[in-house]
Amino acid sequence: MSQIKKTSTMSFTPRQMFELVNDIESYPKFLPWCASTRVEKAGDNEIIATMSLSWAGVQQSLTTRNTLQPDKRIDMDLIKGPFSSFAGCWMFDERSPGRCRVGLEVKYEFETILQRLALGGLFKYVMYSSVDAYKHRARQVYGDD
Repeated sequence: MSQIKKTSTMSFTPRQMFELVNDIESYPKFLPWCASTRVEKAGDNEIIATMSLSWAGVQQSLTTRNTLQPDKRIDMDLIKGPFSSFAGCWMFDERSPGRCRVGLEVKYEFETILQRLALGGLFKYVMYSSVDAYKHRARQVYGDD
């Protein structure tokens, strides 16, 4: 099983960063590899959404159930996609007033070796670049940190 972990401390509140990550419909505006998103179902503590990834001619969709702990955490579990297993979470930890550490952890395994070879590089790029992309988006939305 593969694992990705990335964190960054930012001059934004946990609430601000939670809201950006939870704004799934805005992803195509600032994530260059996100072709489209669709919220399938939304409730107070859960969102089911599909994200279509596209990069260098490779396209793939991923549907997850996102369990929300507002301003603290978003847990992601696979519903549909090219994985035999997938689980991840976004974490938002206050460091001091107006600052937080944003963390992303994902554990996954592709269904087949062919999928791992075809999609592995794209998926690693998407996951590792995500934290930085949200930091950049926070600067656009909330001002420089």
